[in-house]
Amino acid sequence: CFVLGNNHITTFDGKRLQFNGACTYALAIDNIKLSFAIYADLVECGGQNGVCVESVTIFNGLSSIQLYRGWVFNTADGVKKTTFKEPYSEGSISVKMEGYMIVVSLADQEISVKYDGIVGLEIVVQSGTSVIPGKIGGLCGNFNGRPVDDFTKNTWPIEITEDFADFAFSWKLLNNCPYPQQTRKMCNYIHEGRRQIFVCEEMFKGIGGCDVDKGLYIYGCSEDSCVLDLYSEIFHSNMLIQCSWLRYYEAACKEAGTPIDVDYSNLGMIQGQTISCPDECDAFKKVYLATCPISLREEPDCLSG
Repeated sequence: CFVLGNNHITTFDGKRLQFNGACTYALAIDNIKLSFAIYADLVECGGQNGVCVESVTIFNGLSSIQLYRGWVFNTADGVKKTTFKEPYSEGSISVKMEGYMIVVSLADQEISVKYDGIVGLEIVVQSGTSVIPGKIGGLCGNFNGRPVDDFTKNTWPIEITEDFADFAFSWKLLNNCPYPQQTRKMCNYIHEGRRQIFVCEEMFKGIGGCDVDKGLYIYGCSEDSCVLDLYSEIFHSNMLIQCSWLRYYEAACKEAGTPIDVDYSNLGMIQGQTISCPDECDAFKKVYLATCPISLREEPDCLSG
């Protein structure tokens, strides 16, 4: 299950939804034993009514941990830490870094949560897991291999809907949340938006394909580049949006078993200029220094090098 950028959600079984509605939502819960739960705080971000992940809370048995932007996590005893030095364990939850991704593993569940430290989140349930198919609830769907019933509401008796807002609102965890709204599409109405769409299309032309629908990622890249101003506000550059969507696509291809090689230093030409992304360490440094509280900063190897 993916939750990317301006709240682009793809369920475990491949169904897609997107909505505006700042609140805390259940992404994935064990509906039978309540043995695990994964929640996300979606907050307003950018100047065009966008919403995106600000933090992720994970429960596994009696253990819990919360992840924040800037590669910071909060433990059960309330102590915030950064995650660069050594792998960390909190009861039945373990945390480590893989590149710029925080990876949280849930013991005995064969479930992992991957967070890019900004606004990209992936929940992976391994095949053959002890989690019973169809018995998961939340915005990520029910993991039964059938997209048709992914929008099962958190109600009794059980109700399936095709209304994305009705579905999402049933999985809110706070009482004072606004009712979700359709995401506004701004790209077609502003010149800068049309330019951002063109940049995304050209970047994705320069890479190979795999068993994952590239169109979904081009759409996400295009929309977030002109609608979601979060990255521009923090980094004064939209390239981190576009490059993040390329990395999301590369990761999805790897998960699908058809990995691709991406040359981030040369992704095509626009008006005689080469399109390129900052290398992983440079992108990591910009995000880290812009979002991690000064009191919690450590000195990861790529910053000191």
